[in-house]
Amino acid sequence: MLNMSASPLTAEDVYTAAQRLKSIVRRTPLIHSEYLSERYGCHISLKLENMQKTGAFKLRGAYNKIASLTEAERRNGLIAASSGNHAQGVAYAARAFGIDFKTRIYMPESTPQTKIDSTSRYGDVEIILIDGTYDDASDAAHEDVETSGATYIHPYNDWDIIAGQGTVGLEIMQDAPETDVIISPVGGGGLLSGIALAAKSINPDICLYGVQCAYERPSGATIADGIRVKCPGEKPSILLNQYLNDMVQVPEASIAEGVKLLLSEAKVQVEGSGAVGIAALEDQWLRFNPQDNVVVVLSGGNIDLKRLQSIIA
Repeated sequence: MLNMSASPLTAEDVYTAAQRLKSIVRRTPLIHSEYLSERYGCHISLKLENMQKTGAFKLRGAYNKIASLTEAERRNGLIAASSGNHAQGVAYAARAFGIDFKTRIYMPESTPQTKIDSTSRYGDVEIILIDGTYDDASDAAHEDVETSGATYIHPYNDWDIIAGQGTVGLEIMQDAPETDVIISPVGGGGLLSGIALAAKSINPDICLYGVQCAYERPSGATIADGIRVKCPGEKPSILLNQYLNDMVQVPEASIAEGVKLLLSEAKVQVEGSGAVGIAALEDQWLRFNPQDNVVVVLSGGNIDLKRLQSIIA
């Protein structure tokens, strides 16, 4: 039985992941925004994971997980389920290890075509589209694992994945040690839990806030499809319960406004899940003091152009 009060993951695991990823991932920019700082009444900086290779932070965790496998496990093949960004990260990492042709990725048919096409470009992986939601794709992937014996690369509920995503937090604290607050999308919790572990190990007083999308449709469909998970996974939750200050939800309209605001004023293109932190500030769900140094993580930029045009219109 897993002890819900403690995590086997330590800050040292994040530093180990950083060494593995040093020559693979891009150290993404952390930029200060004068406009957003004036708008929200504190010092706002943006961590641009939308500029990461594959267009999102997911490559960090995927590569770290695959690097942690034995050679035999890698030869036996990889399986993943994803609505887009995790798929691209797995495909890229699998190609880096020369095992992309032994990798199968299950995706819901509703996945934006741009993410399906990009996954194909990053590696010679087999993409299997499943009718239904991400949960249906995940179920099909797990059935494949049971029959094939291949290794499942979970998008968030895995310690090696969390350690890889935690390198985002490590970079933030190294580049801006004066940071008082970090705001990040939640979804399954892999990114935020990793950031929290890394950041708290450097500054125990730092505040961590998570942002989820509010599900307003019976289908659970949302423009923030990258975090279309009802609640964080069991393993990320252990760290979130320990480190998170608060979690808020933002509506679809606010997320769309966040995408548009970042594009028009910060000249940054993000997908819906990447804009939820700005949406929380815009709606004043989160408010800070004028002296606070706040970093907002823009987790990805893989937005379908038709969706972007619709938001702008």
